[in-house]
Order: sequence, then structure tokens, then C-alpha cells
Amino acid sequence: MRVPLRMILLLVAFGLLLGATPRTASADPSQLCRSFSSILLAPTDLVFAPWIAAHDEYYGLTEMDDGLAMKALTWAPGYVWLLGLQVGGTAFRLIGGVFEFLPGLVTFFQEGSQPALFRNQDETWALYRNDFGPCPVRIGSSYQTINEN
Repeated sequence: MRVPLRMILLLVAFGLLLGATPRTASADPSQLCRSFSSILLAPTDLVFAPWIAAHDEYYGLTEMDDGLAMKALTWAPGYVWLLGLQVGGTAFRLIGGVFEFLPGLVTFFQEGSQPALFRNQDETWALYRNDFGPCPVRIGSSYQTINEN
């Protein structure tokens, strides 16, 4: 099946025309702010990783209905597991911040809201959390799903 060159050029021109039509903006400076926040504050998650993993381990040991023997046998491997998850979550936060940087520059002067590429920091427990306008500040974020406080 051969498609004539004119048909391809016509479809490309139509796509360009359709892409250039005015429409409602779909982003705002919060994506760039979230990117900077993730890039700059991800190292704090790594620094506080042992403390956060210990906090999450304590939460899991006190709030879950496991037997005493299970808790006694699994606390050490559980801590290592949670520490590894914390380090991996920190890496994903940093990678997500880097990936959001260029789209954040493109959409800096538009209105609206873009969803986060990585798990939204609003859903995480953190040692310190505050929102300064569109900029979320989360220092020492936990990436464990067991910790809901």
C-alpha cells in the first residue's frame, strides 16, 4: 500500500495547524517548583534514611497484628528492606525532579496544573513538611506505604 507524498504532507500540515490553534493552558509554575524541590531536597531523604526506616519499622511493629515471634524474627531483615526502599525512593524522587525540569520550563508562564511524574509528595509522611505557595517542602520524606501517619 503506497501513500502519496502529497497525502503525507497534507496530514503533517493539518497536524501543525491543529497544534497551533489556541487552547486552554494545562500547566503552571508549580511543576518547575516541584522539580527544584525534588532535586534540592532528595538528598535529605538519603541523609535521614536510617532514621526514617527505623521510624517506619517501629510503626510496623507496633501497629501491625503480627505475632511476637514473627516480630522478633523479622525486625532486622525488615529494617534492611525498609532502608533499601527508602534509598530507592530517594533516587526516584531525584529522577522525577530531573524529568520534570524541562517540561516545567516550557510551561512556566501558563496556568493550570500538571500532575507529578513520581509519587506526589503530598501523600508522604515527612520529618518536616510545608507548602510555600506552589512549592512543596518535604525534608526527610518516607516512601513506605505502611506508614499512614
